[in-house]
Amino acid sequence: MRTLDVGPANATAQAFGSSFSVERVSLLRELEDLSPDWDRLAKNYSPSSYFVSWTWAKTWWRSYGDAYELFVLVCRNDQQRIIGIAPFYRATGKSGIGPQARSLRLIGDGTDDVDGFGLLFDPQHEQTCRRAFLDWLAAHPEEWDLLDLNSMPEDSSSALDFLTQVRERGWVARPHWTHHCVVELPNTWDGYLQGLSRKTRQTWLRKIRQVEEEFSLRLRRCETRSEIDAGLDVVMDLHQCNWRSRGSDGKFDLASRRDFYRDICRIAGERKELDLWLLELDGVPRAARLGFLSHKTRHAVIAAMDPGFARHGVGTIAEALVIKTCIERGVGSYDFLAGDEPYKKECGAITKRYMNFKAARPYTSAGIALGAEGSMEDGKRWLRANMPDTFGLLQKAKSKSLRLVLPSAPETTPALQRLDRAAGIQLRVVRDHAGFTALRHDWNDQLQQSSASTIFQSWEWMDSWLRAYGEKDLMIIAGYAGQGLIGVLPLYVSAWPKPGRHSLRVLRLMSDDPDDAGGLGMIARRNYEQVFADAAVRRLLEAKDAWDALDLNVLAENAANATLLTTLRQRKFAIRERSAPHLVLPLLFSPDGLDSRHPGVVRSKRKLASRKVEYRRCFTRAEIEESLHDLFSLHSARWQSKGKSGAFATSARADFYRNISASMLPREQIDVWTMSLDGEVVAVEFGLIHEDVRYSLQAGFDPEHRKYKVGMLLDAKIIGSCIESGIRSYDFLSGDEGFKREWGAISQPYRSVRCAPRNTLGALWVRASSVKALRKMWALAKQRTILGEDPQQKLS
Repeated sequence: MRTLDVGPANATAQAFGSSFSVERVSLLRELEDLSPDWDRLAKNYSPSSYFVSWTWAKTWWRSYGDAYELFVLVCRNDQQRIIGIAPFYRATGKSGIGPQARSLRLIGDGTDDVDGFGLLFDPQHEQTCRRAFLDWLAAHPEEWDLLDLNSMPEDSSSALDFLTQVRERGWVARPHWTHHCVVELPNTWDGYLQGLSRKTRQTWLRKIRQVEEEFSLRLRRCETRSEIDAGLDVVMDLHQCNWRSRGSDGKFDLASRRDFYRDICRIAGERKELDLWLLELDGVPRAARLGFLSHKTRHAVIAAMDPGFARHGVGTIAEALVIKTCIERGVGSYDFLAGDEPYKKECGAITKRYMNFKAARPYTSAGIALGAEGSMEDGKRWLRANMPDTFGLLQKAKSKSLRLVLPSAPETTPALQRLDRAAGIQLRVVRDHAGFTALRHDWNDQLQQSSASTIFQSWEWMDSWLRAYGEKDLMIIAGYAGQGLIGVLPLYVSAWPKPGRHSLRVLRLMSDDPDDAGGLGMIARRNYEQVFADAAVRRLLEAKDAWDALDLNVLAENAANATLLTTLRQRKFAIRERSAPHLVLPLLFSPDGLDSRHPGVVRSKRKLASRKVEYRRCFTRAEIEESLHDLFSLHSARWQSKGKSGAFATSARADFYRNISASMLPREQIDVWTMSLDGEVVAVEFGLIHEDVRYSLQAGFDPEHRKYKVGMLLDAKIIGSCIESGIRSYDFLSGDEGFKREWGAISQPYRSVRCAPRNTLGALWVRASSVKALRKMWALAKQRTILGEDPQQKLS
């Protein structure tokens, strides 16, 4: 057992005023003594996963571990309390990157059974433990060659933060992402059905009705030991039969896998964590669903059916009925694990991502091979996108003489390789409104072909913002390739804290100020994210005399922004990330269920029973202009009643909303509603619709009618209308106000990032930890400037 003390030399340990130690556990019997701590930490893992539990890890290791070495790292504090576990095992062999390598992997990974692994931490010491584990690995290079960590949920802290710290150490790292699908379940079955597409809903109900007419239909859960053993045999047999009918081998051909599932199902059954269902037609099982329960989540692991009954849709019926039982039992999430097959989307699943990455120390055989593999893949993607004919020729020839010749490492660094790949991109920097106007057609065209976009990235939104708030010092970076515009980074230069001799020149995203938008960031065509991000950051560095720092707010969580942030980290920018509250209401329920979701709606309707209540959606330009006038006055009156000025205190904000209305009305994306009491408008709400999302921007109501909750009643009417028209989510945008959570909205925080090249005045600003410290540093920097000293030379 090896131990590394993490004492005063560790900055995080100093901050907590304690020391930490890391030890390696290599025997299963030693781990069994730690099982209570393992389960304690696993309960804190987010998002919930059954596959980080001690039960799963122990059973998996006993079934598959003979071919590997246990390599679990345990972190303790100075009181010997376990505050972190890295559940690794060591595998020796080829890992797809060249010669033999000793790879550290996560227990449970490597056998294609399940997904959703990660490192376990005490929430109070997560950052310290993560750093301590990496310190131990750095201090014991003789023990490993490659970190090969897979299927970590991207929204877990042990994924992106671990990758970030690996890169900060200068290690070679290559991430890639795979999809997985999750259904967020509502409170009722009817509400769930209403959230599905009309076609899916009708298909499900028709298939169930037809089978019930022809057979005796029964969904049975296996709970006793004998039922579980017999049910598992059915699952395996049906699964094998189904795959063999397609000409493929099923996963239960291996005796070791059959034994593993028997063991884990028996143990999980005893702990009430198994969820095994059989769909019987006339008493004979024709389909089965095997899953595991963890807190409020059901993980769907195995789906099986009799191929002879496929025409009856027994697989679809089994899935639908199991989801129904989950809703009735109060399960909150239905996790389909890896893959984004169409049937999962039909079930109302949203797509999330697993992060997989390999990492190695630089200038080692594994590091050189990993860097070469990454360069090869990036080169192939660039060639396929920019020179498809040449790429097809290379693929067809399959000759060694035609293969890409990679420069040897370490003479050519990853940074230089990125610059070489970016050389095929033509960049244009737009600095005025005329140049921005010329981009209109190409801008919206590439927005439609991006991997993800919001209405707030459209040219019309940006143009309305520019016309309302005056000319800005634009710095829009546009990238062109053979197929036209492939990416836009829409920036402008803003003075901080205010224009003056000693102000910082901060690059911000267009329409970032004021806070009307959400989901901004870099725009790039699908599959061009990496090459454009590399080229854009390169251009920023070449023009760094024109700016000091980047301040990117309300960033959307998408592939383009993730690639941009990764590129900034690779360039060693000083980075400070923050989360901004942002609430979204998934519309997975029926309009009839609105009153039950918000009891206040019922009470307010009773109060207004004797009044004439009228709701109106505005369609024509005249109606919208009239409603905007009411919005401005009601919004201002509401905030003045609180002693504040409100959003429309300046004429520019009102002009912006008029511009937006004029631009978006022809695109049928404006969604403005009014509520009247006895013929008098008492509430107005202004929103936008993009694809299947409705964005709520601004609202106003008469403060004299506050007791009737007219704002809440108008929200209820709009939400009901959205559900009826097929809108899938209601986006409240930035803010964490209580009325949003009362509707059941869930948090999907925006990310905000401040960054600057290292050893600059901008980096000093980024790293300031508080307003007090920032003011002190800023005063010192100004003093040095006044005295004739260059503040950038003083930074280390």
